[in-house]
Amino acid sequence: MNRAVYDVAPVELRSWERVRRYAVPRRVIERATERRLAGDWRGACAAADVAVDFTLDGIARGHGRAFAEALEDDLLNLAPDLLRWHFPRILHGRSTMATGRTVDLTAGGPVLRVVGPRIPDGPQGLRLVVARAHAAPPDDGLHEDWSELRFLWDARRAGDALAFYGDGTRMPFFHPDGTPLTPAELPSSAPSPTDAVRFAEWAAAPGGLAAALDAAGIKVRDVSLEQVARRFPHVPLLAAAIRRRGRAMLLDDWRPVLAETGDDGTPSIVRSDDYLGDKTPPPLPGPLWTLPPDLMLLRAGLLTPDELHPLVRSACFPARGPADGPVGPPDPPRPVPVRVRCGSAWHEMRPADGGFAMPHTADEQRRERAMRAFGGAVTGCFEIHERWRTGRGRLPKGLRAQRADLFLRAQHGDADGVLDLLDHGVDPHVRDARRRTLLHLLPCLDHARLLPRLLDLGADLEARDHVGRTPLAVAVAELGSTDLVAALLAAGARIDPVDDEEGSLADLIDRWHRTDLLDLRARVAAEHPDVIAGYWSERD
Repeated sequence: MNRAVYDVAPVELRSWERVRRYAVPRRVIERATERRLAGDWRGACAAADVAVDFTLDGIARGHGRAFAEALEDDLLNLAPDLLRWHFPRILHGRSTMATGRTVDLTAGGPVLRVVGPRIPDGPQGLRLVVARAHAAPPDDGLHEDWSELRFLWDARRAGDALAFYGDGTRMPFFHPDGTPLTPAELPSSAPSPTDAVRFAEWAAAPGGLAAALDAAGIKVRDVSLEQVARRFPHVPLLAAAIRRRGRAMLLDDWRPVLAETGDDGTPSIVRSDDYLGDKTPPPLPGPLWTLPPDLMLLRAGLLTPDELHPLVRSACFPARGPADGPVGPPDPPRPVPVRVRCGSAWHEMRPADGGFAMPHTADEQRRERAMRAFGGAVTGCFEIHERWRTGRGRLPKGLRAQRADLFLRAQHGDADGVLDLLDHGVDPHVRDARRRTLLHLLPCLDHARLLPRLLDLGADLEARDHVGRTPLAVAVAELGSTDLVAALLAAGARIDPVDDEEGSLADLIDRWHRTDLLDLRARVAAEHPDVIAGYWSERD
């Protein structure tokens, strides 16, 4: 690991590492690419979990045939998996997409717009809509203009990233084949600001940011440079973006950090005097002024070039030869045995047949189960197994990593990865630190593939998470589809549970404005009226 790079923003880099490992599985990239190359743009979007809220015939009727034809040309070249790869993220320890975010991909009259998820832990799908250029984003969310950044989503233009961030031959910090520059090859003194690549490299050196901002003519007032450095700014791009776009929000905070141009044309970075509320200017999109996170992950040693999205790999490193294997995020690692302390000995617990193989006889295991049934404490291997299945208590590091891998794949909709891990013996009854089971994660997954498999393996439809919600309650509260809700009901899920906040299914439907589930609410009211608290029954 390159500590000099990693220590600048360890939390953000670890967040991006998880994004790159889990958010866009390689098999999703492969399926979306196959559909795109076949001319099936709708199939490509479906493969990448991007919903399309319009038809081309409807667009032609509403906006004219010429616009519809231009839109179709863009859609035929849209790489929805690449769009998902670059979509803004929450970070700060999370890997999910930024909520309430909308992004315009094109400019002009009507625009092609992407709408992000509504909640941080819910389904990670995107929506494509056609909207008026200046129409307000839904729910007062942040809105970004990517019309200058077609290489983030248009397969025809993916290679433009090399000229945008680099000099057309190489990216900052790397040779054209992806080999990192050695310390001796990096600039040791200030290069000309016109040499954008060398200038960006110099600015990233320890202590170089202040001098680079000054050399680029950017004034800084009441802003911590460490806060700016954590975003890995590409200083020449930052200066150009401020001059071109004027006032914009650079960093979102209670007192936002703003980028603006003075009356004399001097770009500056300033902290707002107070909370701006509705007067907050639009954000300056990160890709316009920061170094790509992929480059920073490569520099830090947290990613290899062959783990990049194929279009990103070929754009960043045009001289890199063919990979030895598939290009893209790696497949799930196979579950491996873990050593745990059991009494005075070290035992090996090995995932097998949907549970753990342990070096204990059948009599020993029956005795421990009986002890637990009568309220006694279990220890050693049996204690670890109980923690695995209850989500209570600390697991050994190896098992924590295996559990995190499984639940991150589920959170990002990687049904293939989850099924692969189940096929290789991962216990389907595992719970995460919030005591959620895989059934609780079904709003994020293809439930048609996962639900029957989990039920066959004995998954509990009435399992309660850390706030007392069943999988059905989570599906209601966290925007699970109506098809998922119907499938859980058909499987026998109860409709009368109440969570720890006194919320019944009817209350959750009211609270989260699930007008698509009013039939279920009516059923709860008819069959179990006493469970309804009614706190949110008067919807605003």
